[in-house]
Amino acid sequence: MQFTRFLTLLTFLISCGSGTAETPDPAAAAREASIAHWLPLSHGRLKERAEEYKVVVIGDDVSNYNVPDPRRSRDLRNTWHWKFLDTLGQHYRYTGGIRLRSGSRGYNETLAPVIHDDGEDGPENLPPLGVDFDGPVVLLENLTRSGIGTLQTLEEINSTAFDRDPDLVLLMAGINDGAQNGNLAGYRAALEEVIRACREHSADIIIATPPLILQGRDLRTLGLTRPLASVAREVAAANDVLCVDAGDALVASRPGLVAVTPDEAMESAFLRLKDRYRHPVEQVARDAAVLQMLVPNHRGQQAIAEAAWAALIEAAPTEPVLIDAALTLPVNGAKEASLELSFRANPAVSGNRLETPAAVAVLGLGGTWQAREDLTESALNTGLSNARASTSRLAEWKLRIPCAAVPANYGGRIWGEESIVRGSVLLCDGSGTRLVNFNASIFPIVVKFPSGRLEGSGSELPLALEVSSSLPEAFVGTAEVIWRGQSQSFAVSIPPGPGFPMKIGLPLPAASSSAAFKSRMILKLKNDALNLAFEREIQLTPDLLLGQTVALMNRARYVADAPPGDQADTISVGLQCQADNNGLYFIFDLPPIDVPTGQKQASALVDITLDARGPGERGKPGSCPLLSLAVPWQDGKFAIEKLPNGLFGSGYDRELIPSYFLASVKTLATNRRQVRLSVPRNYFYLHQWSLDGSAQSTLGLNAQVSMLTMGAENAPGTYPPERTFSLIAAPLPRTSASALGLLQLAKKPPAWAAIFP
Repeated sequence: MQFTRFLTLLTFLISCGSGTAETPDPAAAAREASIAHWLPLSHGRLKERAEEYKVVVIGDDVSNYNVPDPRRSRDLRNTWHWKFLDTLGQHYRYTGGIRLRSGSRGYNETLAPVIHDDGEDGPENLPPLGVDFDGPVVLLENLTRSGIGTLQTLEEINSTAFDRDPDLVLLMAGINDGAQNGNLAGYRAALEEVIRACREHSADIIIATPPLILQGRDLRTLGLTRPLASVAREVAAANDVLCVDAGDALVASRPGLVAVTPDEAMESAFLRLKDRYRHPVEQVARDAAVLQMLVPNHRGQQAIAEAAWAALIEAAPTEPVLIDAALTLPVNGAKEASLELSFRANPAVSGNRLETPAAVAVLGLGGTWQAREDLTESALNTGLSNARASTSRLAEWKLRIPCAAVPANYGGRIWGEESIVRGSVLLCDGSGTRLVNFNASIFPIVVKFPSGRLEGSGSELPLALEVSSSLPEAFVGTAEVIWRGQSQSFAVSIPPGPGFPMKIGLPLPAASSSAAFKSRMILKLKNDALNLAFEREIQLTPDLLLGQTVALMNRARYVADAPPGDQADTISVGLQCQADNNGLYFIFDLPPIDVPTGQKQASALVDITLDARGPGERGKPGSCPLLSLAVPWQDGKFAIEKLPNGLFGSGYDRELIPSYFLASVKTLATNRRQVRLSVPRNYFYLHQWSLDGSAQSTLGLNAQVSMLTMGAENAPGTYPPERTFSLIAAPLPRTSASALGLLQLAKKPPAWAAIFP
């Protein structure tokens, strides 16, 4: 790479000294115009070869290159963003190369020659991290973190990301959202907030979608991130921001690089994809059944980088094949939905690609509905088997795919946005191999439920639903609402089109004498022709009052509609909150413990989530990091090791000192243990603290306690679900501000907060 940079610099010097005018190059002018469009705020600095072109990278395991091999893990030179920035820097003659900012994550991790994932050493003269050559540099600040969801990227965006006035922000997040059943509404809100913050700070932004998840059942897992990619493309298009489809980049190939027949092309595509995720076998966990291949290797990262560069310098190619999709919900007691895909030529592209042979693979939908796993050719009568098929011509070819509802623990009722089923097809034909995306409207009626949290409900939870009908005439029939074992019916007349309002009131018990619960609301719309059912699970939690002791719920026994008495366990965990003008105080009541000899693991893990944003901000979508305590076995004071950025929500960018958070544990006469935590009042500097109700007097709150359970002798203990207790078990990430209950600082009658997925 040193020799390459030398040639680049030499060519530049020769061109400068030749004294001859360069012939205008229309292609070069088009590339420059494209870059100027996507990087409008920093393009001038690139052309002027500013001494430092400053870039901030925010993301998760993929951008952090968190791979199984510790010798290679987190070597940023293998990442898509490093490779992309290297190309960008060479294009503008940044002869100093890429330099990782001192103090940036990963700065001192690797000074050896790069080691590629296939086990072969790279060139010995590959520049180590943090070393710069002569000339202007691309200065990279790495703010990536392994294991985070997209919502947690806001912790960097709202704290340190813009401290050094970056020219460009690169964001790739969502792989953990897909792996952990994320929420599309929260993903959309996070992306929109990142774009807003970048524009507020005069920084350009490029968004890369999460790549594919390669695990076990390829077609099923490959689709888990595609709904996220679909939303990312929509958000980017609406805000005129460059979006790189990393999933498509990993499977795409150009004409001439695919095998002769579409079926062979399909096999080649899967082999190429697996090659881009292959890590050294000896470094990978042996249990392949549970290993999630989330992070592409250096080959896969290179493919994403090349796609990013192509998207920056040239217009995206127009897809010649379009897919019309419709999902028909089960009716009259049926258990399966039906997804119908049909193909048509894009009128914007010359030629008709529908007349050529093709092979398709329907990726998993990644949401509430999924193609049935036991598909057979006879069941479909279309030649489609195991979600893969081929045809002599796409024209007039329809695929009818039976779909089953996905269990809640595999994405069902989590994604939100139920008006659309989002998916992708891997298409192999004469124009190459790529992903073709589709959105299927649920036919014929769609109900849009609230998302996030509703506060302040008394004896009734008011729901404002939005109903859309694609029927040619008004739907005239009956609506039946089933809630907590009771039902109510009323006549409805729903006109064709979107946005028909439907208001429903769900009765609630008195908040002052009830525990939190989950319940499933079912809305049935029926007439002589249709009988449709729409479900939504709702988490209800009463406001927590100061001085009130509540029992945290056992997560393993937290069953929808179960009476509170049925959730009891032999182990109980209690929580009480107190406050004064000096601070907020948490008191946890934990069960007795038996101390194993030489035990070094924490006896319990306590996580607290607090939303202490100011008026008008608390409760809005955002990320509130966990305040984590590792409770020791011995009585006495103990330290909090680390506090994350933005601990109490967006806007909290002041560095917090862990030693000011006072934590202690002591054993009571009953042999139960009491854990106390004090949080200084002045650390809530955005919150209008009021104990009398004259100003802001509510905090968003959740708490979770996990008790250590010892296993076999000499084996490490675990913190299993059956010994994990929560104030709220909302179907959203624990760091989401929308997944919190409410702590009342002032003495007011408690109300209910409802949390929707």
